[in-house]
Amino acid sequence: YKLCRTYDIRATWFVEVKSRKERLDIFRDMENQEIALHCFNHRLSRSRAQQSRDIMEALRYMKLADLHPKGYAAPYGEWRHWLPELLRDFGFEYSSEFGLAYDALPFFPPGNRFESLPPQIPIHPISVNRLKHARHTPSQMTAYYLDVLYRNSQNFLPTFLYHHPGQGYLNVWEAIFRNVREKEIPVMSMGDYAAWWKRRTLLNWSAEWVDNKIRLSCEDPVEDVCVCAYWPGEQFELRSFNRNIESVKITNPCGQHYR
Repeated sequence: YKLCRTYDIRATWFVEVKSRKERLDIFRDMENQEIALHCFNHRLSRSRAQQSRDIMEALRYMKLADLHPKGYAAPYGEWRHWLPELLRDFGFEYSSEFGLAYDALPFFPPGNRFESLPPQIPIHPISVNRLKHARHTPSQMTAYYLDVLYRNSQNFLPTFLYHHPGQGYLNVWEAIFRNVREKEIPVMSMGDYAAWWKRRTLLNWSAEWVDNKIRLSCEDPVEDVCVCAYWPGEQFELRSFNRNIESVKITNPCGQHYR
């Protein structure tokens, strides 16, 4: 937490409640952090009813500590087909289980209307403990995570890394945070990103190619959602939707259609 504060990192803390039920005020008093739910008892649930009881018990203690989590991550990253509806019934706004997906764009569970279910926010599934068992040194761990950041950014993907604080190696995370700030990479909690992704998904917009112009239109534009026009040669342009701009002329140096 102190490291997050030093580098102004808005992290998301998924709390296992059972072992910390008498000390939840520690999380309540954190500044500029998101507190989410991991579980009450860290074990795999065999049924929807069992997982429901676990969530209910955890929320009971969190409410007593004035904590109201909007995010959830199942123990061991295990996803079940009934989990999205269960989380919706409890009022969660997003979920993150790397057993379902990782290093990808957020998505809504298949087979359901996205408006009614919490989106899935994929994270990178490798912790420092896994790298430790693979005999990585701290410098190799740092290089590994920075490579993940670079690779995802080159593919226009968000990066969410996870860590168990009890596993140490805070020097690795300080190096990561320092790199993020030096490169001016935007930082958001998972809850903030989930809310942004839903705004992005619900945006009703269109683009037309008319008279060598890209004409953008949007019913209700928002400032923090942009459209990206790009073509071969790694050339692209980001454009915000603006009620005062009906068309944008972008020179196409390759003579090819935009995608």
